[in-house]
Amino acid sequence: MSQTSLENIFKEMFAAIEICLKSNIKPPALLLAYTLIDVAGWLNSDEKSVKVRFTDWVEKYMFPNSTLLCSSLELYAARCGLLHNYSATSDLTSTEVRRIFYAWRPSRVEDLANLIELYKQMRSRLGQDAEQIVALQAEDIISALQNGVNKFLSDIADDSDRATRAYAKAENVMVEDEEADIHALIAAAKEVLKEDQ
Repeated sequence: MSQTSLENIFKEMFAAIEICLKSNIKPPALLLAYTLIDVAGWLNSDEKSVKVRFTDWVEKYMFPNSTLLCSSLELYAARCGLLHNYSATSDLTSTEVRRIFYAWRPSRVEDLANLIELYKQMRSRLGQDAEQIVALQAEDIISALQNGVNKFLSDIADDSDRATRAYAKAENVMVEDEEADIHALIAAAKEVLKEDQ
């Protein structure tokens, strides 16, 4: 695997996100974004824990220069909820972190945050605890991810040891083979087998 091949994997995922957004299919766009963070975290670390890889990568590559007002663990919980339940709820949201609710343009995160605040006030007036919720502009997650991927790829390109490890791992990443490539591989394999006889 090469730098260009690795870049193409990320480009393909971002293209799929863009197709979802243009088709107004928003939760799958977020699923792809969270999956891309998983992939980048795996390429970046030998850590066994998906949660640690995810949160470490988010903190190092997505949070700098972003407008995201949540924790990396909250993003991980949102990822788990969407991936496992297709919801905003995961095992983590009940105890450790706030649930993330998303505003999608043209809706504004400020309006959603205002609605959440009114919900809290109503619950308080009823003498009930309010669930902890944070509002995020969904497009800001995707923008922070794009910036993070660019920085990650730049870091790999500048560090030959990291590049070697990441490219070796990336050899396991699923890629779509063109029919012509498959035929070329079949022909090459047959040629090698013929030589061994």
